[in-house]
Amino acid sequence: MPERLGAMALAAAGAYAVTSGFVVSQPAAQQPSEVRLRGAQAQPNSSAGFSSTMLNLAGAGTVAAGLAVSQRKRTALRAEKFAGGLVGSAGGFGEYQFDPIGLAERYPTLLPWFREAELKHGRVAMLAFLGLIVPDAFRLPIDGASDPSIDVIAAHNKLIGPGLGEGLMWNLMVVVGAIESVRFKQIGLGFENLTLENAGDLGLRALAPGTEEGMKLVRTQELKNGRLAMLAVGGCLTQAVAFDVHHFPFLKQSVDVSSQGVRCGGLDLPENAGCKQVVEWAAGGGKWDSAAGGWYKNMPTITGVNHEQGTLQDFQRLYYCSPPGDSFCGLPPCTGCSNPPCSDCFAGNQLYSSRRPGCDGNDKGVGCVPPKTALGYKGQHWPTTVIHGTQEMHIFAIGDWGGMDGSLDPPEGRKTIVAYDWGRRPGPSVFPRSRWNKMHTVQFCDHKQLVECFNTRGQAPCAPECGYVAGVDDQPQLLVANAFKARAALVDPQYILNVGDNFYWGGIEKTCGSPMDQISYPTKHQFDQIFEGVYQGSGLTNKPWFSVLGNHDWGGFKFDNGWDQQISYTWASNRWVMPAPYYKTSVLYADLGFDVDYFFLDSNFIDAMPPEEDPNHNMCSRKNNKPSASCAAADGPESVDACPGWFASLWAEQKPWVTQLMGQSKANWQIVVTHFPCGHEQDFYKSLQGLGMDLLVTGHRHDQELWLPDDHAKNHMGVTCIVTGGGGGITSEATPNPEETEDWYGEAQYGFYDLTISKSEILIESINYDGEVLLTHTVTRRGRRNLHLASSLPLLVRNNVDVHWIARPAQCSRDAQPKSSCIVMPERLGAMAIAAAGAYAVTSGFVVSQPAAQQPSEVRLRGAQAQPNSSAGFSSTMLNLAGAGTVAAGLAVSQRKRTALRAEKFAGGLVGSAGGFGEYQFDPIGLAERYPTLLPWFREAELKHGRVAMLAFLGLIVPDAFRLPIDGASDPSIDVIAAHNKLIGPGLGEGLMWNLMVVVGAIESVRFKQIGLGFENLTLENAGDLGLRALAPGTEEGMKLVRTQELKNGRLAMLAVGGCLTQAVAFDVHHFPFLPAQCSRDAQPKSSCTVMPERLGAMAIAAAGAYAVTSGFVVSQPAAQQPSEVRLRGAQAQPNSSAGFSSTMLNLAGAGTVAAGLAVSQRKRTALRAEKFAGGLVGSAGGFGEYQFDPIGLAERYPTLLPWFREAELKHGRVAMLAFLGLIVPDAFRLPIDGASDPSIDVIAAHNKLIGPGLGEGLMWNLMVVVGAIESVRFKQIGLGFENLTLENAGDLGLRALAPGTEEGMKLVRTQELKNGRLAMLAVGGCLTQAVAFDVHHFPFLK
Repeated sequence: MPERLGAMALAAAGAYAVTSGFVVSQPAAQQPSEVRLRGAQAQPNSSAGFSSTMLNLAGAGTVAAGLAVSQRKRTALRAEKFAGGLVGSAGGFGEYQFDPIGLAERYPTLLPWFREAELKHGRVAMLAFLGLIVPDAFRLPIDGASDPSIDVIAAHNKLIGPGLGEGLMWNLMVVVGAIESVRFKQIGLGFENLTLENAGDLGLRALAPGTEEGMKLVRTQELKNGRLAMLAVGGCLTQAVAFDVHHFPFLKQSVDVSSQGVRCGGLDLPENAGCKQVVEWAAGGGKWDSAAGGWYKNMPTITGVNHEQGTLQDFQRLYYCSPPGDSFCGLPPCTGCSNPPCSDCFAGNQLYSSRRPGCDGNDKGVGCVPPKTALGYKGQHWPTTVIHGTQEMHIFAIGDWGGMDGSLDPPEGRKTIVAYDWGRRPGPSVFPRSRWNKMHTVQFCDHKQLVECFNTRGQAPCAPECGYVAGVDDQPQLLVANAFKARAALVDPQYILNVGDNFYWGGIEKTCGSPMDQISYPTKHQFDQIFEGVYQGSGLTNKPWFSVLGNHDWGGFKFDNGWDQQISYTWASNRWVMPAPYYKTSVLYADLGFDVDYFFLDSNFIDAMPPEEDPNHNMCSRKNNKPSASCAAADGPESVDACPGWFASLWAEQKPWVTQLMGQSKANWQIVVTHFPCGHEQDFYKSLQGLGMDLLVTGHRHDQELWLPDDHAKNHMGVTCIVTGGGGGITSEATPNPEETEDWYGEAQYGFYDLTISKSEILIESINYDGEVLLTHTVTRRGRRNLHLASSLPLLVRNNVDVHWIARPAQCSRDAQPKSSCIVMPERLGAMAIAAAGAYAVTSGFVVSQPAAQQPSEVRLRGAQAQPNSSAGFSSTMLNLAGAGTVAAGLAVSQRKRTALRAEKFAGGLVGSAGGFGEYQFDPIGLAERYPTLLPWFREAELKHGRVAMLAFLGLIVPDAFRLPIDGASDPSIDVIAAHNKLIGPGLGEGLMWNLMVVVGAIESVRFKQIGLGFENLTLENAGDLGLRALAPGTEEGMKLVRTQELKNGRLAMLAVGGCLTQAVAFDVHHFPFLPAQCSRDAQPKSSCTVMPERLGAMAIAAAGAYAVTSGFVVSQPAAQQPSEVRLRGAQAQPNSSAGFSSTMLNLAGAGTVAAGLAVSQRKRTALRAEKFAGGLVGSAGGFGEYQFDPIGLAERYPTLLPWFREAELKHGRVAMLAFLGLIVPDAFRLPIDGASDPSIDVIAAHNKLIGPGLGEGLMWNLMVVVGAIESVRFKQIGLGFENLTLENAGDLGLRALAPGTEEGMKLVRTQELKNGRLAMLAVGGCLTQAVAFDVHHFPFLK
């Protein structure tokens, strides 16, 4: 491979040097490619760590001759001895005066230190080289060292512990430290006693020769051997990583890679040493043996020919894919088989999971295309399932159902999955577990005793204490499946909830790390025998199985079995659903008017214990995992030692994930599905119950248990929980004998649950393995959510949810005409109206063929923060929304209709929702319905802002009538703007603002003490209540009145303060009533008011906004204007506190009525100016007339800042042009590098991939480094304070080679760049908006 040529060249040189004197009799053995050096950083080379250093040296040999020549010239010029006549500078082959960078001349005083360091490194390298080759011939007979799986890489990883101070490396450091301490005692901490004579001298005189000549010879030999050893060790380690060959001589054998990306090779390779003899025998005379038909029964499936027709390569392929017996091949053949490609195990018909059945080639979402790695879709939303009809709706729940596949011949040298004499048969075989008393203090029967019962079918010597029931315990999966199928035929369940432990004993019999778009032979075989061949029939075929992993699916007592293949099977099946270890999905019952949100969690951290603990029930067991075990290639645990922490982290990241999503859910029902049973993590599940969880579905314990919410002796979660671990893949907790139930935890030992769901309740029925209904319970809704669905709607389209398994309605399809026939949900009319108005304003210069897109209720770009418009503060945002006022009436109508449809009180009857002027049920984006649990926080925030605004308004008007007689306050020049600027000091911690922050912080600390840091004590009743009882009225009616008054006054104050500050900036009038003199109360007539032209734009928008928001208030002042430029230094733009961006839109309704006025005033301003616009700035004029667009007068008001404006505009434009290319080019061309070529990476996925989960993680940080470097160079040119920035050099990066030669050409190029950049900024904004609004992630981003 070209990228490894450097390492190969270096390694070859080192290998040649170190192997000339060695003869080895053992072939090198290769280790799996996924083994990596733990602790090393990821490098372009797929291995890691030290190999990158070696790769950096690639090509060094090409300059050796030149170095030698230059060295000879330098040597000839020197009269003195080279390096002071240092030992080792001369030898039998001439002079060894190699010093290409002149260290000896430049740093003569450091020569002793150089020699000390060289000898030290050489000695370590000589010992290291012995450590690389000796273990292949001899192992110390001590625990660990004699393990044949310990090679150069595994040994390195074993040295380094998972934590600080752990691992043998620390012992080595102690030893080295002790030796170094002695040495520093000899030469001094500052090397003051170090000379050329004693450099490297450890004082071992007993080993030294007696003569000076002999001493010189020994020292020279040591030096040269050390130098050779350093090269040799570097070469060996480089080859070990580059070739992935971990034994001497670290040379790659003739291993190839098949067309499917699978390593392959001939029988002579070390990987196939274990199968060579038996394969050659089979292909010779063995295939004619009378028993050969039984031995080689899988040949047709795997090779496509029967055993009698099989070639040598066909038998090698068989012994690789599914070896009959104990011998197995580690590599498949590359060529020569009957039905290529030879590396697949399906006779050339490889089962792919690259696209889920039913998806067309254009579908690239979660529901159609697998992720790159097994955890690529963790936490994502599986497409919503939509169910039509008004019949009774059923859901089946089952777990721990998957028995052993005794007919599988597992690969990789694994043992057959057989526990008893008659278990080697097609179909599922139950695994016999131990049985205990109910308290789990007395073991009645261990595994071996129960196996004896299976072998004898319950006859002697089967121990009666085992409670074995013949005909039940020996076939429970089939019995439960028969009852499952019989009930499905009657009630037709819509889908199945599967709680895990799908394949006993250890999941899929394949090591993790298979490609996500391929299904291995063991995976296909086990799914066919245990799942597909068992759960079919009327009511079951093609029904979705929403599944999670159990601890046995990870491996039971190991973690590196094929758990990732169960995830892969999602895209090879039309009913198996497990896109990740944890994920979310929704089910919509469209014609019954309700929906369910499901949260699937991986709770297997409970069985991920420290490696030395409980080896029989510990996925991280050191006893049962190989030392080299790793699932890093599948995004899983990278080692045995890292295993417990990995599972703990997986659980830790799920808790905030499900908490946030459940708090945001609007669904009628919220159900959690996980493996570990009721009783675990009760405090956490109780917190979810507080957010709306209705039901917890679990397994793991091998029985059926219904935990009722009022069973407080054991259930502390406050929610119904079921354990459905009696699916029959493993024997039950206790005997299934119904006459002996004293040790039962629940109502049954084998069975499943049938859930009948409706809008108002869930009926839970516990079904025994014989089909009998044992127990029922009803879960009812608690009235905290209500989803209004019109039954006439053929399809509900919800925010940010993909819909799968259904067709979109004909009247709304792409080709349907007319588009007006599409049915739209009323609650979206408001957002659509605003979007339409906004689109009208910003697309007037463009031709578009699609209607305007609605704004999403939740931005999907992960990590993105809402930003103000970059070009001109909030005023530019206002301009973009001009025209929104034309839809105000429609908004009001749609809002009234929604209000009329609601039967329950608005916002739970929140104080302030009604008043003397009618109902105040203003909630345009439905926050009260969508986030009922957040209502207390909304009210707390509203009251807090209102109180601050009331105080602020007093601060705006009182100083004009009264000033405090203290220094500073009585200064008449201090007005509203000057006071604000005086608050903020020039430096960090300077200015009175910091004092205010301390005061506010103290008040907030007291408040958080009352309501809790997580708002856990905050309710609608105590929201905003500071406990000032002395000021409160004594009656409930009076209290309600005061709270309503405070709320309304606060709202009015927020508007008033905003209006005053807007007018203060817009009119440049800093005293109440913040109106220019000619427009004050006494000015007559009002129509004579003249306003500065440069402020008309802001006034127009402000007037429109005031019209929209003041319809319910009586005010004596004209509407407040929005400022064209915020003069308050240090202020940040804030969204409307009550209702996100859409409420901001509503406040601006009516702005479109002044658009014409804006244009007229702009033309007048342009005509009035005699001087050149913006100093004749490039780009202000063009072929279509003047481009003198400056509605808020930046060029006139801030002429000194014009260079900065131009620099910023060009910078944004250039980034936008590159960004636009990045939006469209990947649809036509992808870079052939890892990650970039993944078809699932689109505009949204790419953004999310940039941002890592933690600080410093993700490619965004790399981009920041690159941008920072470019910016550093630019600041060097223009100065940190922009002191060297002018209109002439703004945006000039000095790329003269690309510039035209004439001034006219230069002006044209600069104008073109400017206009293209402006267009690109609009284009990128439009594309991203459409991508999110339409949920269409590819160009042209149209639905």
